[in-house]
Amino acid sequence: MDSLDFILFPLYSFAFYLLIRYRLKSFDNPINKIYYKRSFLFRLLSCLAFSIFLVYISPGDSFSTYYAEALNIYKQALNDPSIISRMLFTTAKNIDPTLLDKDSGGAVVFADENNYAVVRVASIFMFFSFGKYLITNLFFSMLSFEGCWRLYKFFYEQYPSLHRQFSFAILYFPTFIFWSSGIGKESICVAGIGFITYGLYAIFIKNESIIKNTILVIIFMLLLMNIKIYILICYLPFLIYFLVVSTLLKAKNKIIRYFLGPIVIIILLSGLISIILSSDDKLGFYAADTLTENIHSQQEKFIMQGDYAESNFNLGVDFDGSLVGFVKIIPASVTATLFRPFIWEVKKISTFLSAIESIILMILTLYVLFKVGLLNFIVTIIKNPIIVYSFFFAITFSAFIGATTLNFGSLVRYKIPGLPFFAVALVLIFHLAKKSVAKLQINAT
Repeated sequence: MDSLDFILFPLYSFAFYLLIRYRLKSFDNPINKIYYKRSFLFRLLSCLAFSIFLVYISPGDSFSTYYAEALNIYKQALNDPSIISRMLFTTAKNIDPTLLDKDSGGAVVFADENNYAVVRVASIFMFFSFGKYLITNLFFSMLSFEGCWRLYKFFYEQYPSLHRQFSFAILYFPTFIFWSSGIGKESICVAGIGFITYGLYAIFIKNESIIKNTILVIIFMLLLMNIKIYILICYLPFLIYFLVVSTLLKAKNKIIRYFLGPIVIIILLSGLISIILSSDDKLGFYAADTLTENIHSQQEKFIMQGDYAESNFNLGVDFDGSLVGFVKIIPASVTATLFRPFIWEVKKISTFLSAIESIILMILTLYVLFKVGLLNFIVTIIKNPIIVYSFFFAITFSAFIGATTLNFGSLVRYKIPGLPFFAVALVLIFHLAKKSVAKLQINAT
């Protein structure tokens, strides 16, 4: 970054602020107006912190890899516009390697479609940011911000009284916001989850702006399929479950609600899971028939790096590569994702904030369990579709991430899509369990 980055940043920030003010005119709820403004300002600070951190404090692939290659495309396109179609609208494997920047990783790094997809998005933003890293980060951050806002809005519309808790769980969750405030897969994935969630909710539940939301859902599904398909594999079944159950619960006909409803849910979920977990070669690492073997192989790679990667760790449980073995390591994997690194395991500044958050999240989890009780905790989850959806996505996602990412430096970034859902689930469990107990007490009197 240079001085021009810091000169342009307040100018672009003000331009985005004007857009925010314009959008606020359509807000009816004064509470959400406040949250929208504050979370926008929080995003600006996070974007600035992210940029400084990734350039000057702990250089990472956001700057040295993704940005470097996007800048390479941008500069070539200024001299030869045909480069745009040759590099942005071609699959990663078919790109002419001589056009790639060797210093950014070149043909080795960008042979994978999931890496090059980030470059494509960054390259498009480059034409609006004059190729400046800080400003391109700002565009990524604003994209993620809009996704986060839609996710918050989705939960808010289910339980408006919990607006404060939802805002902390989604809009102000430090590492969740920080790692999605610049060029990288996390920013696009966080945006994708938000747009897909509220988009499908608006289409199937609210019947609102169907064409616009359908287009947005398709765009972000395609992005997630290219960047991190495992998020869709983990997420869609639970979201579809919630949408289907919510629709059926509104049905007045009891036969539809209690007989046809469960059958429809089972068929939909089974069909979706069988499609996305098929042995299709396009799924590669995530194909069902080789998934556990691939996870085992991934763990072996981290173990072999143990002497060289100071942030590597182990789950404390051996995994033999079988399905039964994977089930056995789920508790350790979930614990690693949600509650590690422990404070004594921190060796880098990049994992310190995550360690503090992990402690707070663990305390919050124990507090809810203690106040609600284990049995009531479980019953509350089962009885409420929105908790089933948010809690089991968080657990499933955490199990997969914890099992495949035995490095704290990577784990703190990879796990962020699941964090707000786990926090939201805890909020809902506490609220609905206490509400249920209060109702029973009133009926008893």
